[in-house]
Amino acid sequence: MPPLLDVRGVNVHFGGNHALRDVDLQVEAGRITGLIGPNGAGKTTTFNVITGLQETTGGRVTLDGDDLTNLPPHKRARKGIARTFQRLEVFGSQTAYENILTSAEIHRGWARDGSDPRAVAEEILHRVGIRAVAGDRVDAMPTGLARLVELGRALAQKPRVLLLDEPASGLDDAESEAFADLLLELAATGTAILMVEHDVALVMKVCEWIHVLDFGAILAVGTAADIQQNQLVLDAYLGAA
Repeated sequence: MPPLLDVRGVNVHFGGNHALRDVDLQVEAGRITGLIGPNGAGKTTTFNVITGLQETTGGRVTLDGDDLTNLPPHKRARKGIARTFQRLEVFGSQTAYENILTSAEIHRGWARDGSDPRAVAEEILHRVGIRAVAGDRVDAMPTGLARLVELGRALAQKPRVLLLDEPASGLDDAESEAFADLLLELAATGTAILMVEHDVALVMKVCEWIHVLDFGAILAVGTAADIQQNQLVLDAYLGAA
């Protein structure tokens, strides 16, 4: 099966810094794919390339065979790419419900799919496990809960590909376990998930395929077992994790 999201030969320069070097990355529908590596390896830059927030000096991004390389971010979002951010991005003065409702209303506005934003918001609140705090302002929430709100807001866009940038940051062990189950449920619906995460145990539990990025280049690709036994990865990242 061809990948739903296909990143090929991507290069990014920041002045004299070669931030990404010929990066290839594939994400399949219904699969959770990990993107791991040391701080500064280029993981968030890769996300920015995929979503159109970062221009490239070479390479291509395609979604289901459709070339997105020259499309602006909002058009990529409408093609089915949604994301969360390493630095939490929420509407802090709104409640959890209002955050997700706003996203659902925006989606209905351009998709014209006849969806009911209120019903969508309610369903997502239950799905991500935050119905009990639906009426709470997000800026008063612990980071872990606020990240679930951000995830819910992304899901309201009905994405085909979901990019998660350190989504487990701020979660305790029990919350991480529940979050792992949620990710597996989302993948089971056919959503393609690409996740950057420093919680190695979570990555190894849920990711069927893992790419390791180091100094802007792909160091290794494989299953969790492959990655855990790769000496180059152990030396560059996991050995110090």
